[in-house]
Amino acid sequence: MLRAFQRSLSARPSGGDQADASSVSSRRLLDTLLGIGLVSAGAGALNEALERKTDARMKRTADLPLPRGAFRLRWALWPGSAHWRLAHCG
Repeated sequence: MLRAFQRSLSARPSGGDQADASSVSSRRLLDTLLGIGLVSAGAGALNEALERKTDARMKRTADLPLPRGAFRLRWALWPGSAHWRLAHCG
């Protein structure tokens, strides 16, 4: 996957500038992957909060923590919104 990412960076952009895979710093790649992870985690938490009533009616998902009442809704919304904010602050 990293090689495909590096190959896509080495393709010549339409503006004429030559992008080079070696010009991508490890820090930038780490920041990008961290941002993707935070957005994914936040989306997952918010999705669980939005679908808690539907999940409570389905046999397969009725035992999840939010539908069964093990967590309050605000405890599901807080991490979801916090991850989203962290990922979008930079």
